[in-house]
Amino acid sequence: MVEGARKMLDDWEKDRGDRDEFQLDVFKEFHMLTADILSRTLFGSSFEEGKRIFELQEQQSILFLQTRRSVYNVPGFRFLPTKNRMIWRLDKETRESMRKLIENKKYIQDNPKALLPLLLSPYRNQKNELERLSPDEIVDECRGLYFAGKGTTAALLTWIFILLAFHQDWQTKVREEVLRTCGGDNELPSADKLPDLKIVM
Repeated sequence: MVEGARKMLDDWEKDRGDRDEFQLDVFKEFHMLTADILSRTLFGSSFEEGKRIFELQEQQSILFLQTRRSVYNVPGFRFLPTKNRMIWRLDKETRESMRKLIENKKYIQDNPKALLPLLLSPYRNQKNELERLSPDEIVDECRGLYFAGKGTTAALLTWIFILLAFHQDWQTKVREEVLRTCGGDNELPSADKLPDLKIVM
């Protein structure tokens, strides 16, 4: 999270340049931030490959929504070679990319704490037998985490920024607490400092 947020803030500084004030679409920025954090969490060091997978999923969902809203939505329309072909191609490419990561033993060894290797590890079912998720189940789990986490978190962060912009006294309190807890501009927040952030939490 810290690495993704730092990258986003560095990009904002570059965009700002020498200006005292500038505007940006924080909702769009937070969508990119949450996609980056989800990608790092799920895929570890292969987060760039994860970003590519998520981009494919995003394209697929946009096309799916377009076909669902179509006035030509008649029974059997989904089988016609229209935008559906592109949806099928994107789905196939997504699944192939995920399978390559799943089958890459070096990736699994290098990223034991990433979520994808944890999804690959065996678990005990209700009969106390060892089972594993199939590659298709893992792809579906990753999709669910991505779609459930990305939009809702981006919307929440945007709403927090709006509230802090309207209530600048709280913005000052939050900034002071973060600087006091983290020890200044150069020190980054860590998980062990979270309990000390009373206003933020």
